[in-house]
Amino acid sequence: MLPSSTLRTTSKAIYQGQSALTGAEHLCDGQVASSVGVAPGTATTMVKALAESGLAEYEPTAAFG
Repeated sequence: MLPSSTLRTTSKAIYQGQSALTGAEHLCDGQVASSVGVAPGTATTMVKALAESGLAEYEPTAAFG
């Protein structure tokens, strides 16, 4: 089954965003959200869906405070 156009757009944003980073930096959900034009929570949901499909890696960050 092919991923939806939304997931394809998200995976493209992840690829382009990660390619622009240097070293061991990680792309955050906010950067993905900004690239795709959605809320950060929506981006998190999309990245998790890609991770469940084996198309991306998702690592939650610790909450501040």
